[in-house]
Amino acid sequence: MREIRRFIRFAYNGSPAFGLLTSDAVEELKGPPFQSVEPTGRSVPLAAVKLLTPCEPSKVLAVEHARTVCNRVAG
Repeated sequence: MREIRRFIRFAYNGSPAFGLLTSDAVEELKGPPFQSVEPTGRSVPLAAVKLLTPCEPSKVLAVEHARTVCNRVAG
């Protein structure tokens, strides 16, 4: 049976990165896992990282705010 690999996005010392989760540590990757899985050689304890959302959004939409503004302008 194939081993399941768990990829995460995390922050360590304020810097975001991608990593491969092991039992109690994170192996930092050179880039996003969907491009290539190349470890940097640095391993960080899991307790020392802050877990982030899996990917960074390219844009943020404020639909409710825009609707409220339009209603105020219209009247």
